[in-house]
Order: sequence, then C-alpha cells, then structure tokens
Amino acid sequence: MRGPAANPKYIAVAALIAVAVLGLGVVVKPKKPAPQRVVSEAEESRLKKLLQKKSLDDMAAFLADAAMGAAPHLVHLPQVGRTGLTWDLEGAVLTSGTEGPLPERVTVLTPAGGEVAAETVVAGPDLPVAVVQAPAGSLLRPVRRLEAGLLRPGQWVVAVWRNPDGSAAFGSGLYSGLAPAGCVDAPVREIELSLPVSLSMLGGGVFDLDGNLAAVVVRCGGRLLAIAVEDVDAMLERGRSPDRRALQRWGIRLEALDKRAQEYFRASKGLLVTEVWEGYPGERAGLVPGDVILAAGKQGLEKREDLPAPGKDVELRVQRARRNVRMSLPDDDAEGPGIALRSDEPGIPIESVAPGSGASRAGLRAGDRLVQVDGQEVQGRAGAEKALVGRGKKPVFVVLAREGRQWGVFLDE
Repeated sequence: MRGPAANPKYIAVAALIAVAVLGLGVVVKPKKPAPQRVVSEAEESRLKKLLQKKSLDDMAAFLADAAMGAAPHLVHLPQVGRTGLTWDLEGAVLTSGTEGPLPERVTVLTPAGGEVAAETVVAGPDLPVAVVQAPAGSLLRPVRRLEAGLLRPGQWVVAVWRNPDGSAAFGSGLYSGLAPAGCVDAPVREIELSLPVSLSMLGGGVFDLDGNLAAVVVRCGGRLLAIAVEDVDAMLERGRSPDRRALQRWGIRLEALDKRAQEYFRASKGLLVTEVWEGYPGERAGLVPGDVILAAGKQGLEKREDLPAPGKDVELRVQRARRNVRMSLPDDDAEGPGIALRSDEPGIPIESVAPGSGASRAGLRAGDRLVQVDGQEVQGRAGAEKALVGRGKKPVFVVLAREGRQWGVFLDE
C-alpha cells in the first residue's frame, strides 16, 4: 500500500499550494517607504518670500484698480498746473487755489484728452480751493463724496491726480484720523495719512477703495494737506458771497465807509481798502490798507457793486493821508504758472497780545507784524510803541501783515 507522499495527485496539489503561499507573500510584503525630501532653511525662506511677493503683487494690483476707477472723475488744468475734480453735472470743476490770482478763463483737459473752455467762478487768496465752470454736459461722471469721518483708522486709501501730460497717477497709504488744520479763519480738518503729500498732487483727491472722494489736496497756510471733503462746501459758500469780486480778482478787500471811518479819514464817499494780498494786482498797483478809493475811471464809488467788471485796466482815484493820488489797477488775466514771489516780511513782529484788549478784539495775535500806524511806516520797535501809546480814547488805524496779506483795523482801548 502506497502512502500519500507517493501519490502523484497529492504531490501536484502540494506544489500548487506552495506556489500560492509564495505569491501571496510577495503581494502582501510591506513596501519600503520612499525617502522624504528635506527642505533647507534657505529654500523655505525663498518660498515664503514668493508667497509674500504674490500677496503684495495682488494688493498693488487691487490698489491700482481702485485708483483707475477714480481717475475718470479727474481733469487737468494745464494753465495753472493743477488737477481738478468734476464736482457736479453742471460742469463745475473743483481744484486747489493758487498763490497768485487764478486766470478768469482756463482750459480743462478732459480724461479723454479733449479740451473744454471754463471760467473761474470761485477763487481768492483766502480760499484753499477754487471752482471753474465748464459748459453743462461737457464733463461726465461727477465725483461721489464720502464724509472723511466715516473712514476707519487703518483703512487703505488712494490719492489720485493727473500729471502735466494728462495721464493719471496715484499713491496709496493708510488713513489714521482727522486733525484741525488751523490754516484759515474757519474750521477746517485735514486727514492724516501714511502717504506724504506732494506738489504734484495739488487739486487731486483722496479716495476710499470704492471710489468715493474723502479729501481734496490743497495748499493751506503754507502747508500741503488733504482737507476733509465735508469742509469744502463751507469754503465754497464763503467764496460765492457777493462782496468777493475785488478780493478774487485784484486781491483787495473793500468796505463801505461807516461813520467812524468817515470821521477818521475825512471822507464822505468811497470804499475803504482793508486788506491787500501779495502777488495780486492791488498790491502791484500800490494800494495799501487805509486807502480810500474814491472813483474807478469816471465812476464814483460808494458801494462794492459800483466796481467795474474785470477785463481791462482800471484807473483809480485814491485818497491817501488826505491827499488824492491816481493809480492804475492792472487787468491780470495771466496764463502763467500762478505763482507769487514774496518779498521780505515787512513791519515789526508782535510778541504777544493781551487777552480782552482792543488788539485782541480786533483779531491781532502773536506773530503778526505791525506795518503802519495812522498811515506812517513803523520805524523800529521804539517808534511803534511811541505811535501807539498816549492816545486816550481816540481810535488808531493800524496796518498789519500775516501770511501773505496786509490788512487794516481800528484799535480802541
């Protein structure tokens, strides 16, 4: 009798089982793990920089898109080298004031490169802003305004302006808050930015990232700053007052003679010059505060409405120190750069003003310069003190200088 090991069928089955076991071992045998790549510190730093660069590139592209979205609201005024903001659908363009007189007629370069004639309607040496009027419908897309107080500290903003060739330019920064500007005789606030303000930005605007105007870039009190857009309307209201034509055009402020002025200057008719600004035709004509303009051409003057319209030189008859003199007030519709060259500061500086005194009530403050007393040039500190003391209750008319203007006031005890 043969055992199982001698059975051919048994041998064949055993062989198949052995092969199957070996094959299964090959299949289920754990694979050796692939070696992992070790990243060096230099490579890791490079990768981080690439991610940061992409983030910065994305941010820069986003800010550029925001600026270009605001650009259609901006025009260029080539005669005065200023950017302008399309203010309303009626064709008004808001811009920064100039140091000298703004020409009566200016050209507006539109975003599309066309030219539109405009007329100056609001300006003046005491206004940081000005308005020129183009024909209604000639300019498109008036700017949308946003109260600067609604901006959040740390919020990104873009300043947008136009280059001399009319192309748009921009800079970006962070808004940090509002602060009193203290550069005019009315409340004005500036917005504080991490972006420095430059001359090339004058007349341009500061926008939020949705294209809303929050501030206008101007020169105010010798400084460059961005004033809150909600403060602009109050300035424009002052600039549109009916008594500003002489100040806007010739840089002089005129007042009708009240009883005190009539007695002091011994004149029953005429307009009293109370303010003269540097760089304007009134100063170049030789007018000073305390002059009484009796006539312009053949027209006698009793009220401001009697002044002739701008457009030609005006011959003036002026009473000064009880003498009549003649002057020529030039028409100054210049197309120059709109700059004024300032001479040396006149007068004697005032060190302090006593609270509650007549000088304080008249608006004098420390730093003002005393130029004339009763029509006489001040000759040194001793001369000024001698002219001002010992007058009893008699009023004295003094001329002072401050920040590019001279003005005259009566001082009482």
